[in-house]
Amino acid sequence: MKLRLAVVPSAAAAVLVLSRGHAPAAEPQDGGERTAPAITTDLYSFSVRREPTVEGVSLWNNAGVEFQVALKVPGSTLLSVDGDHCKIRSFVDDKGTNLAAGTEDSYFGWVQMATRFDDDENLDTTSLTITTTTLPAKGASRIDLDATAVLLDAGDPSTASLDVALAIDTPVVVGPIDAKISEIASEEWGDVVMRIELQSSKAFDAIRSIEFQDADGNAIGSEDMGSGSWEVFGKKTYTRSIGLHAKVERAKIVVNYWGRLDMLEVPLRFSAGVGL
Repeated sequence: MKLRLAVVPSAAAAVLVLSRGHAPAAEPQDGGERTAPAITTDLYSFSVRREPTVEGVSLWNNAGVEFQVALKVPGSTLLSVDGDHCKIRSFVDDKGTNLAAGTEDSYFGWVQMATRFDDDENLDTTSLTITTTTLPAKGASRIDLDATAVLLDAGDPSTASLDVALAIDTPVVVGPIDAKISEIASEEWGDVVMRIELQSSKAFDAIRSIEFQDADGNAIGSEDMGSGSWEVFGKKTYTRSIGLHAKVERAKIVVNYWGRLDMLEVPLRFSAGVGL
């Protein structure tokens, strides 16, 4: 399901009205359209850096322009930015300089979401950082941005489990996971003594956590050891590695996941005075 936000600008912030419509990415659970209360965004920080600086991780010490926007969507669970679907319609100064060109230099995407932690309960609020390495022209007095950021919003937490042999090429089809075990290796990393890698043609975005239990239902200590992806000839492959605190040949995999994933379209329309 796709969610669209319409912007009504005000003096200090933009007032957003959220409406929901269908999209191929996810099916609505109730089969119909829903609405949510009005929400607000706030452009709380804006800076132009003419020279590289150690300040600001987003620009990776480059010169450039940075917007920081606070966003709150009541009742949502904001997980990440979907960089493949974010769009810039216009990013210019009042001298006609195309600042959008410099957004291609952003390794992690021109719009980024603030880092989350697993124990963060306030997932309806986030901060977006928008960057470009193209500088406005000398004498420019205003920068205008018209763009859409697409965020991944989740809901309907669910759990599914599967008893499997922990062996290479074992299929793991449980909940939203449709994968296979692509690698098993011994490890000596803290409490981790065994590492399992899952490989899939589908992203693991819906996964909240993966746990392991022995034959008696006792928890086997585990921890996330990272994820990755690559693309060859337009075909993407995703991996997720889990470290176990015990070496076992068989286990019950318990998957905690989000039963609903929506793409939340957030129009970003801001003007900022620069006085250059």
